Amino acid sequence: MEKRLTPHWRSRPALETARAAWGMTVAPPQGLEAFASNADGKGAIVVFVSFRNPDGTRAVANVCLRLTGDLRNGFAEPCATDAEFEGMLGDLRANGNAELTTAPPGEIAQMVHEAFARTVAMGASVKDAVRHAVELIERVPPTPPPPLTPGCSTSMETIAALLERPIYDGWVFDAADLIRFGVQPPTAATVRAKMGDTLKALARSPIRERVVAMARYMSRWSAWRGNADEAAEWTTLAGGAETDFTESPLAILMLMRTVFGSGMKAIARSLAKPGAGPQGLVPFASLFPEVAARESRTIVLGPLAGAEFYELSELYCVDPACDCKRVLFRVHSHGREESVATISHGFSAKEARRSGMSQTFLDPLHPKGADADALLAAVTTLLRTDAAWHQRLEDHYALVKGSVAKPVETVRSGSKVGPNEPCPCGSGKKFKKCCRR
Repeated sequence: MEKRLTPHWRSRPALETARAAWGMTVAPPQGLEAFASNADGKGAIVVFVSFRNPDGTRAVANVCLRLTGDLRNGFAEPCATDAEFEGMLGDLRANGNAELTTAPPGEIAQMVHEAFARTVAMGASVKDAVRHAVELIERVPPTPPPPLTPGCSTSMETIAALLERPIYDGWVFDAADLIRFGVQPPTAATVRAKMGDTLKALARSPIRERVVAMARYMSRWSAWRGNADEAAEWTTLAGGAETDFTESPLAILMLMRTVFGSGMKAIARSLAKPGAGPQGLVPFASLFPEVAARESRTIVLGPLAGAEFYELSELYCVDPACDCKRVLFRVHSHGREESVATISHGFSAKEARRSGMSQTFLDPLHPKGADADALLAAVTTLLRTDAAWHQRLEDHYALVKGSVAKPVETVRSGSKVGPNEPCPCGSGKKFKKCCRR
């Protein structure tokens, strides 16, 4: 009688050593197939591995694992019919928040092996049913995953549209997770003001690692489905979350959905208040009305006859501790007397490339009209071609920051600030470019 492996084996080398000592040989599995689900909001995935037995039946292993955690559940069915196997896949597909795709068996075997090692390292027990599934999957030669699809430039609008799919409904930071790691869940009234502190706290917790792993996995999952563009977007999101979680668009949108729900349109309705900017942002005209009257810009779309005029109202962050170097345009249609788009622009192209985000994009958290895309294209072109206007916007940003800056030490009596020295107001600009004006 063949000797079974005992529950205390810990790794693939140990398993192979045991097999050699017992004189066991395992023939390469035939008719290999593997399927994998998308990642849910907890970073959990479900995988199936199947291969043909000599009698034509299937040996099927099912495992549920967490991408940065343990093996959660599973089962092994050593002699399943094709109909029974299709029923197993169908049961998972019946879940509206789960989609299956074919996957490379070797990569799935590698993931299961790593999850088993994490489970052992955590000191967690492995159920017999899960162990039997792992034993079947151990027959598949593991294959390390290839490098992720190169990232691409993306936008908040694109990411919001991606997260609208039902399979991402669970991508939120639930209250239990937040409280577990010492984060007080924000409310609709406080989320804007507390967003930075909340994301900083999450960045120090294991949640950050989990979100990065979820985005990386979804890049591979999208590639398995043949969707290279979506795979590149997920690579960008993974890199952004790993580099700076507090500025990660994925983390920001997940936090907003935590408070306002899964629908991005509902989020937009909750945040958009007629005549007011987002919390933490203040219209430039309310702080410097005379400057705004002289230097605010109006653009025209369409032929001169019957052209539509749009006013670009600038909004800037008034948090003294924030150095976002960004302007938000609220685009107002004169003819319709309504806001038709909200456009976000960062002054630094280098910073945009580093984060993988577009430098200029439509803010998905606010309503937009049918002409929003055309307005985005027009504003983007102006920002790239009109250096004087771009400099004017940076000057406006410096004025706002200077007006809300924390008090600085008084300059010693008799000393004089040179025109090329840093401005005493703390804006970071040269004195001649700031308060000397």
